[in-house]
Amino acid sequence: MSNTSDTLTKSFLQLGYEIIDGGRYTYEDWSESMKEALKANIQTFLNLSDSLIDSIIKELWYKDYTIGVDTKSLEKWAETIRNSTEIYKEGKAKIDVLFSLIKKYRSSEFFKSLLQFCAHFKELSPYNNMLVKTQMPSARYVLTARQWTDRYNRKPKDEARPLVILRKYGPISFVFEIGDTCPIQKSLWDDDDEIQSILEQVSHPYAVGNGKVSDKDYDNLMRRLAYSGIDKGKTRAGADFGAMIRKTTNVATVSIRDFQNNIHEIRTKTFYKISVNERADKSEEFASVCHELGHLFCHHLTPFSNEMWKLRLVSDEQEEFEAECVSYLVCERHGVANRSWTYLSQWLDNNAEVPPISYENIFRAADTIESLLKEQLPQDECTRGLLYRYDKNYKKEIDAILNASKSKCATITKINYEDHE
Repeated sequence: MSNTSDTLTKSFLQLGYEIIDGGRYTYEDWSESMKEALKANIQTFLNLSDSLIDSIIKELWYKDYTIGVDTKSLEKWAETIRNSTEIYKEGKAKIDVLFSLIKKYRSSEFFKSLLQFCAHFKELSPYNNMLVKTQMPSARYVLTARQWTDRYNRKPKDEARPLVILRKYGPISFVFEIGDTCPIQKSLWDDDDEIQSILEQVSHPYAVGNGKVSDKDYDNLMRRLAYSGIDKGKTRAGADFGAMIRKTTNVATVSIRDFQNNIHEIRTKTFYKISVNERADKSEEFASVCHELGHLFCHHLTPFSNEMWKLRLVSDEQEEFEAECVSYLVCERHGVANRSWTYLSQWLDNNAEVPPISYENIFRAADTIESLLKEQLPQDECTRGLLYRYDKNYKKEIDAILNASKSKCATITKINYEDHE
């Protein structure tokens, strides 16, 4: 990399890490994406030969660089991501087997406590909460070792049991239950009293809002449906009707903001339609849409691409139970009043065991919906939905718009690798 400055090298490395974290962790896939990205984003490369670009890319892949306190090559980072992905895929396949085999996990009592823990503890995503509760049913409050030190001057005990969670953009991470931590320095407090004090301090994650959806959550969710090929409309219906999702094929216009803040209107296909009761207020509409998205992301509907999920053929009771769980988790975590808990608690009180549901799909679906509520760069919104992942024509058009604007302003977005979601 002798022909490039340190600043350019750091930019190339950052871009290289982003491409790997995006799932391209073989050299063939990575180098092809890297070449396209460099040509589109770095004006300097417009006058370089393909052979020189190939040489630079190859050196980037194999050379060791010091990032923070670690020294490793992009090749080694790709291996780490690949291994953690394979571990996740293997674990994902076993989650539902685990719940089906262990009687305790099938009990209505355990499932009710699991739902309430995941709904009210907002430090982690619903899926990671589920992983924590599965590993330690008595868990009350968990943080990483670094978070325990930074926030409460505590550390994991020598015999502490690490709990595995999944890390966004990277491999697995570990958290520790408060009972498995101790003060770094001696305290005048009895540790049991200190633990109780901390639990009282963090009681706010369990607080419920005023029952109304925030304008930000409502607007983010409704606006971003289109990027997953979902159309939404109103329908006249009785008071007991919330919403309904169905497979359909139509055309809609979506707005794309490029890196120079220009707005592009493009025509794209919609594959699903959510019809919402016109009588519903915003909070009721939000809860109903979350329920219908629960059906979609729990794979109750036919996918529009062969690369997507496999349609799950389950009973109506299983479908409704799973969708109600998803709606409850999302709404409760965002302080939105919903009727899902009434349905779920009545069912669980009257039955010793939960129906044969997919825990994996329920909590993953809740994660997916929550990702639609989070703050994003306007330029990222159009790349985070189902269309960008599974509709090649849509992806091609979006990439052309964004890459054209990127090449003019040479903007490279950094990823926060400390984000534990």
